[in-house]
Amino acid sequence: MRSPIRFLDAAGRPLDALAETAFEASSDGLGWEGMTLTAGSNTHWEADELTTDSHYLAWNAGDAPLLWDAKVDGRFQRVGNAPGELWFCPAGERFTHLVDGPSRFVLVTLSPQRFAQWTGGRRLALHRRYGVASASLHHLARALTEEASRGGPNGRLFVDALGAAMAQGVAALFGDAPAERGALETRRLRRVLDFIDAHLGGELTIERLAREAAYSPTHFARAFKTAVGHAPHRYVLHRRLQRAQERIRAGQPLAQVADELGFTDQSHFTKAFASAFGTTPSRWREAG
Repeated sequence: MRSPIRFLDAAGRPLDALAETAFEASSDGLGWEGMTLTAGSNTHWEADELTTDSHYLAWNAGDAPLLWDAKVDGRFQRVGNAPGELWFCPAGERFTHLVDGPSRFVLVTLSPQRFAQWTGGRRLALHRRYGVASASLHHLARALTEEASRGGPNGRLFVDALGAAMAQGVAALFGDAPAERGALETRRLRRVLDFIDAHLGGELTIERLAREAAYSPTHFARAFKTAVGHAPHRYVLHRRLQRAQERIRAGQPLAQVADELGFTDQSHFTKAFASAFGTTPSRWREAG
């Protein structure tokens, strides 16, 4: 048994990334159109700048939470899936994961061409996410796993129906229709603001924030300023300084505050704080 998933390395060369997998089920050889499935387990797994030419879903099929290190926006973060949860990666987007323990999983890929057919040809901007709970997608993955493990007894119509339902679920959970006109609507704005608050210590570029909103960088910058009243970089600085006040009040060392909230160094932090609040962080702490 082998996996039908076509992984590519950083140079675009095919790579057998599941060579050490103990397989439980596979759609290889079953003639599924535009969709594949692999189920199995590994003792550990390392993915270095891997990509696939299909949309990629991976469920934690084990009984315990699965935690691993993932490179997100150039930095490693601890991410994970509870039992039954999945992570999603759009086609062509590279990912680096370091899974240092055993895992049991179900992997499903959907080709962009078939995905477009199943979703009515809608133009969608799809976004990577971790730790996603979806009872409906989990149910579909289990049905597909059962179908593959039995050699495909229900035929193509059955599999296509499950694939279409899965594509609709992916579109609803991970997709936004691109919009290039008008102001930044409330739902997109909320997502961007939540993303900023969750990544204040990281590198928050216009391109990354625009991707969250499914806007072009140029249009996003204008729409964000219209909605918030500040340019994105000014808003990010404002939120970093607000968070800094909270941490200083809680007794966190100033150097640590500066480092963890994305300031170049403590001097940069001090200047930004003084410019915003009219006093240095140390004096503000003493006055508080």
